[in-house]
Amino acid sequence: MTGASQGIGEATARRYHEAGATVVIADLKEAESAVIADDLNGQGPDSARAVGIDVTDTAAAEKLVASVIEDFGGVDVLVANAGVFPFAPIADMDADMLRTVFDINVVGVHNFLRPVTKHMVESGRKGKIVITLSIDALHPSAPGLGAYDTSKHALYGYMRMAALEYAEASIMINGLAPGGILTPGVTGGADTTELIENSGVPVGRWGEYAWGAGARRVRPGDRPTSIRRQHRRGADARRRDAAAPGRALASLTARHFPPTRPMRSVAVHSTRG
Repeated sequence: MTGASQGIGEATARRYHEAGATVVIADLKEAESAVIADDLNGQGPDSARAVGIDVTDTAAAEKLVASVIEDFGGVDVLVANAGVFPFAPIADMDADMLRTVFDINVVGVHNFLRPVTKHMVESGRKGKIVITLSIDALHPSAPGLGAYDTSKHALYGYMRMAALEYAEASIMINGLAPGGILTPGVTGGADTTELIENSGVPVGRWGEYAWGAGARRVRPGDRPTSIRRQHRRGADARRRDAAAPGRALASLTARHFPPTRPMRSVAVHSTRG
């Protein structure tokens, strides 16, 4: 589990541990991660480990995955949560910032997904992978997040392609796209009253990161069936559109411009091949 030293990542690590998983927390903040691992080990000996790592370091990621496989017998679930979101208008966003954010938010996911899926395929494990996206992977939420939104749009496409390519191996790949969540990374420890009042969220509140943890606890035994049926229905719809061109435009409009409805705190997008 990457990026689990605080916020959504920490809540997710604790939720998986509560469900009986052995958790490896891979995070640049090694000291904070160690505190969490010590707490979890107090609930169950040798059930958690903290590792300090830069997710952009491909060799280090591959080495860590190999050590986890050797020490624990394999990997059943990967949660790729590490990410950054610096604020800067596009006019002030230099190329170095864009590259840095992309390296962490996109390449950092690939550095773990690639060796984990290789292991799953070779060992015949029908594993699960959860990738933290963002509501900004679907549409912008605020000015100044150009680098972040660019990376999350890319990650959304990467997640869908990975789900497609690994579907035949029965590896289920999900993306979680949270809206406004009151994590330490967002609030910086400040009072959140004004933030909530001026958020513009229709329901009048931001999400709490424990909610996201509940949404993303995908278990190794979960069956990837419903989304496959959805894909088949999509193919049937395309065939109907081809047979009746006059209806195709209406169908496209309904799919891409649905009626306006209140935004929920957490949106879950699940792609399973």
